[in-house]
Amino acid sequence: DQIAQVIANLLDNAVKYGRDGGRIRVRLAPTPPAGARPAGIALAVSDDGHLYCLSVDEGKLIRKWRGGPSDEKVLGNQRIVSRWPARGGPVIVGDTVYYGAGVWQSEGVYLYAIDAGSGETLWVNDSSGGISMPQPHGGAHAESGVTAQGYLLANADQILVPTGRAVPAAFNRADGAFQYYHLQVN
Repeated sequence: DQIAQVIANLLDNAVKYGRDGGRIRVRLAPTPPAGARPAGIALAVSDDGHLYCLSVDEGKLIRKWRGGPSDEKVLGNQRIVSRWPARGGPVIVGDTVYYGAGVWQSEGVYLYAIDAGSGETLWVNDSSGGISMPQPHGGAHAESGVTAQGYLLANADQILVPTGRAVPAAFNRADGAFQYYHLQVN
């Protein structure tokens, strides 16, 4: 039932936000993403606020992690969703999974590092959603911040967090410290 919910959410988002006249192709890979631990898993985030770890071979839920501080729900995109929907698609580097939850800065935004072997949270950045910063229009300054919307990327030292239609933000991979978000540059 939970796997069906994850798949339904992914398909619904593809239909809702895909190009008009576009095609949706669903493919289940028998191997995990490069660097995934343990082998045979799939990771997916959902508007219910969770990161799901699923068994590719058995199609069963292995474990899930909740993004945000509680299970509160709100109305979002004409359905009941987590107050902190998980829209920051996971990236795996070595034995660490990184993902983001929360899209409304006023509610809080959370970036996580999870140990892929033990499932333990290594660090959480819960302060990047409420940054007082310059805005891209006419010198305005406002309480704003990062919202994790899209697939996270990683390099040797950073986690790069896409923010929907804005520029990505950068965080330190080792401890989750906020580095930059140059919204005003664009």
